[in-house]
Amino acid sequence: MELPVAEIVPGDIVILQAGSIIPVDLRLLSAKDFFVSQSSLTGEAMPVEKFAESAETPSRALIEMPNAVFQGGNVLSGTAKALVVNTGMRTHFGSISEKLGSAPVTTSFDRGIAGFTWLMIRFMLFMMASVFLIVGLTKHDWTGALLFSLSISLGMTPEMLPMIVAVNLSQGALAMSRKNECLVVTIAAK
Repeated sequence: MELPVAEIVPGDIVILQAGSIIPVDLRLLSAKDFFVSQSSLTGEAMPVEKFAESAETPSRALIEMPNAVFQGGNVLSGTAKALVVNTGMRTHFGSISEKLGSAPVTTSFDRGIAGFTWLMIRFMLFMMASVFLIVGLTKHDWTGALLFSLSISLGMTPEMLPMIVAVNLSQGALAMSRKNECLVVTIAAK
């Protein structure tokens, strides 16, 4: 029998077949040629084959479990019988949407960008005041000195932005090297 998704509770048994949208998080009890698209969760375009048996070695990520399917996926081929594990906001998809709705966490990179940006703004204001005073005292044209110092500060702003990002990225690379982490970049030649 068919039920609305709102009436499905943990412990229910669900039958899935080709074309079904996975309504909740499920653990497979039996599966035959069962391929699932998880692109809404992982971004991966290729379908994943799921099995009723659990893996000999536990997978590192919950989404990689061979005997689990998650809300937001859809069945491409095969049939399966599954046990409902989580519903609503307790599902993997629900936890992702909950995290997206919460306030973002400020990272050390964000704090570094903000700190260096404020340092450069203070430097720019100091330069603007210095240019204003030097030009004003030497030329005795305070209006021209103000306009010239404003144009200097406006000209410095776009020049500083790449420097701000480059300095913070290099700080991140130094922090990674201290932790013995590495970033591997592969360049393919045609």
